[in-house]
Amino acid sequence: MNKKEIQRQRIMNYFIKAAKKIILEEGIKNVTVRKVADIAGYSYATIYNYFKDLDTLILYCINDFLEDCYEYVQTQKHPNNDIDKIKSLINSYIEYFLKYPQSFQVIFIEDISVELPEEIVNNVLNPRVAILLSEEFNNYAKKSKISNKNIDFIKELVSNYIHGKLLFYIKRGINQNHKEFIKDINDELNYILS
Repeated sequence: MNKKEIQRQRIMNYFIKAAKKIILEEGIKNVTVRKVADIAGYSYATIYNYFKDLDTLILYCINDFLEDCYEYVQTQKHPNNDIDKIKSLINSYIEYFLKYPQSFQVIFIEDISVELPEEIVNNVLNPRVAILLSEEFNNYAKKSKISNKNIDFIKELVSNYIHGKLLFYIKRGINQNHKEFIKDINDELNYILS
């Protein structure tokens, strides 16, 4: 990477960090070009030298939040037993979004109507955290002699289940604390994965 590209990445990261800060502290609805630029320490017009528009900047934030989630999951301690490891990874995934519900909002609920920039398209459409979970399910399937078709069905079922539960918990304010919520999910995962 040459000096110009390094500088471009550095300035883009200032804007991404500023937008993420606003999203986490005030919500996605409060992200404006002027606010982001002010926090980043640049003129609002400078943003357009790096991002097509505000939605494109938000897509870069989504990419960053997905990477943050992956790093969070990776830094947690997980058992070696296949099924317990899968549940532990899922628990860490859930904990990340319970800790940062605004990131869930922007990743899974917000309507962003611009094309994904080519440099982040693979990361956003196939995030590393999803790859990690998929690999663990595949390892479990091999050891348990579960067919590829069945494990793909189980992965899809678990993914839809987890995201649906998170959506209702985060958006509907279900009257349950985080520990109770995670316990219920684990009980239901035990049933799904048995």
